[in-house]
Amino acid sequence: MFVELISSAVKAMPKGGWLQIGSRWASEGEIEIWIQDTGAGISEADQERVFDLFFTRREGTLGFGLWWVKTFLLQQGGAIVVENSEVGRGTKVTVRLSAIHRGEPATPAPRTKEEE
Repeated sequence: MFVELISSAVKAMPKGGWLQIGSRWASEGEIEIWIQDTGAGISEADQERVFDLFFTRREGTLGFGLWWVKTFLLQQGGAIVVENSEVGRGTKVTVRLSAIHRGEPATPAPRTKEEE
């Protein structure tokens, strides 16, 4: 799933750019992971369709990638959203996942002095 999201971000930057990946504890038992690029961006109209099966703006592709990512995440109880995108400036996609393992919530790592 993350390989697909990173690959999409890189393909949106054919002349290079910046790719940022980050994470944070979102709430009790959930984690957010985001992937942000400085690529072509996604128009407002396309943001509503980008996770639809067979939707693509790239020539030579079938439109399975982001649909598969969303389908997989839904099966795992997760979610994905295009949180921020602007044509010509890039896109930020956020994934939310449960951090509960076998019925027990995951414990966040202790904070470092820099984080406090």
